[in-house]
Amino acid sequence: MIEPAGRSIGAGWPRIYRAVLSYLNITPAVQISTAQLEGLPQDCEAWLSQFWERANNAKVKIPVYLAMHPQSTLMAARCIARLPRLNARLSHRPEGELIAKALNTVCLAKIFKLSDTGACVLDVPAVPQDYSLGSSKQTLRRKVKSAEKLGISCRQVHDRSEQVELVAVLDRAIAVKSNPLYRERDSDHSYLVGSGLWTVAFAQSGEPLVIAVTPHEGEWALLQAFVSLGETQHRSDARYLLTKVVVERLAVEGVRHLVDTRSPSQLPNGLRHFQRILGFRIRRIRILQEI
Repeated sequence: MIEPAGRSIGAGWPRIYRAVLSYLNITPAVQISTAQLEGLPQDCEAWLSQFWERANNAKVKIPVYLAMHPQSTLMAARCIARLPRLNARLSHRPEGELIAKALNTVCLAKIFKLSDTGACVLDVPAVPQDYSLGSSKQTLRRKVKSAEKLGISCRQVHDRSEQVELVAVLDRAIAVKSNPLYRERDSDHSYLVGSGLWTVAFAQSGEPLVIAVTPHEGEWALLQAFVSLGETQHRSDARYLLTKVVVERLAVEGVRHLVDTRSPSQLPNGLRHFQRILGFRIRRIRILQEI
């Protein structure tokens, strides 16, 4: 999700990075033997999420945390190597290029690509209504009901002039965020105009509350933007309703995977918790672009 401004992730710890890189590029045969080593977590994906949570709680830059905890860092590399790998078949059309560019972003230590270290991916069901089912979605359903009781609704925005107006609102809202992780002064999000599927949550009065922009191609969609235009409780509830609407719409379009633009290592823990409630999980991705 686009809101937080990520922490600086620089180079400077080559020994650890080389060790991590060796794990990320090992052959399948070595991966199998690695999985048999004593101490590998039963759920590598969940362990990784907790690892990045601890790293963010440490209040130091990510490279410093990795250097201070070499054993945990190597365990993280082993867990990354064990993550399920999804295939993203993308064309050279604008939407496909945009998704591929995001997945090829170098996001960790100026060495590792998002697709290699693991991206936050939400699996989109074939049946739209299935997204809200199950015990894991109890919070989602409760928040959606709360938003609906407040008269909040969501609709797609196709008109470019309305998108331009909403971008102006977005830039003003980000500039005054109370949390510095979310604040961005003098921002210009005009590049979002005309990009992908625009879905916006509105208050009963017609005031825009949350904006989502999701370009998509084939089975893949990119969470290019997901921004609350304020910090009130009803905007918080609106995020859940908007997510449900967006995922169900993507399901209708044949999308099966919604990927965030930000690395799990860059997510503030509040946003990490929100994403996991919604169903995002860390996955490696292999890009298969058409010739």
